[in-house]
Amino acid sequence: MPRPDLTPSPALVAQSAVQRLPRLALLLFCAAYVLPGLFGRDPWRNADITAFGYMASLAQGHSPWWAPSLGGLPGDAALLPYWIGAAAIRLLGPWLDAATAARLPFALLLVLALVMTWYSSYHLARTEAARPLPFAFGGEADPVDYARAIADGALLALMATLGLLQLGHETTPELAQLACVATWLYALAASPFRPVRAPLAALLALPALAASGAPSLLWFTWPTLPLAAWTVWRWRRQWRRRHVSVPLGMAAIALLASTAMGGVDRALMLALPALAVLTAFALPTLQRSTGAAIDWFSVFFFSLAAIAIWVVYLSLHTGVPAQPAANVAKLAPGFEPAFSGLSLLLALAGSAAWVALVVWRTGRNRHPLWKSMVLPASGVALGWLLLMTLWLPLLDYARSERPLVQRVAPHLPRGAAHCVAMPGAPLARIAAIEQLGGYTVDAVAPPERTRCSHLLRQEPRSGAAPAPAGWELVARIRRPTERSELTAIYRRRPAG
Repeated sequence: MPRPDLTPSPALVAQSAVQRLPRLALLLFCAAYVLPGLFGRDPWRNADITAFGYMASLAQGHSPWWAPSLGGLPGDAALLPYWIGAAAIRLLGPWLDAATAARLPFALLLVLALVMTWYSSYHLARTEAARPLPFAFGGEADPVDYARAIADGALLALMATLGLLQLGHETTPELAQLACVATWLYALAASPFRPVRAPLAALLALPALAASGAPSLLWFTWPTLPLAAWTVWRWRRQWRRRHVSVPLGMAAIALLASTAMGGVDRALMLALPALAVLTAFALPTLQRSTGAAIDWFSVFFFSLAAIAIWVVYLSLHTGVPAQPAANVAKLAPGFEPAFSGLSLLLALAGSAAWVALVVWRTGRNRHPLWKSMVLPASGVALGWLLLMTLWLPLLDYARSERPLVQRVAPHLPRGAAHCVAMPGAPLARIAAIEQLGGYTVDAVAPPERTRCSHLLRQEPRSGAAPAPAGWELVARIRRPTERSELTAIYRRRPAG
């Protein structure tokens, strides 16, 4: 068997294939991916609003900075992300609402993950073993241009990964972990080239990762996982070389952690930067038919998704066609569509850009290495842009806890001075009542020992549960998009 260090590279790349993706176009790709959803929405259900609740609790002084809590329930070990969000709320509070203020630094963490993935791929592609084979009569790719093209492909691959789409736009500790993992990947990749920056990145990444609560689903990794597997196969004789072993090892660790945690997608997200790097090294070895298959799948899938989003939007605002609006009325009763001219203009611009990209990609521009990732990445960005413009009011109504808080509020005393007991309630619901409703929550004491005048508890929709001793039922409220549970509101019975 040939020695790995003597096995020739499987990459045959001409100079024409390593033309740079224009920097302005790359920046626009990133902006279209990062910015939508940053403004104008509530924190969404479960992890997003739970994390925001801890941050707001710290910023408002309701819990100490070393022990964030919600309704008296302590948080996890992810102190650093909570501190980041709380500091942003305090700093930007005079100008922005708390949710947007907390979201801004996490958008920057997403940008950091994208940047570190680009530079990791760039430095790994500059290693001698990763370079393409020289041609007998010249014309092979310049090593620096080749490395830039590989890095462009890795960045596009990361943005094209479906699993990152929502999780990458939440205000959660996992996004901080992703940025730390990408920085650690960069430290490993750049160590031969950046003797000062690489160790510094490592020194920053590992403690930050530990302080972000790092751990001690195939659609999620599409399209990076199959292409990463192709890289491992095509470069199998060089698997011990840094451009394969570094991202492969980091991806394997994250995949094992996710498996050990029962397939948790938030742990699996930590594998995405490494998978994107591996995907980039598949690009110079792909056959033309494979690249064409990726392109046509992306064209059909994302075009159909965009058309569906537009059809529902037109139905909600014009009544034509009628059925989508009727479906929305059934699934989200009480929702009233709101028109935004700015959102419509942004959606039109994004759709026009998608059409232009499809025309460009299906034309004669078939040389750049990163070409196979352009349509998957731009398709994901288009989908996210349309959802965060045309569908944002609907999604906010369906995924925010605000509609429930608005239905509960008339049955509770007003103001933060009033205490609401919520023992056993989900953390997301506690955060919503505290931060969206403005109430003080006691989630620790049982109903018979709490000092609160009102009690909230979740009950099954089928069959009313008996009232706790000493409490009387005020109302049972259903969240508009909730099908299986009710929120029961009780008040303490008068003494005697």
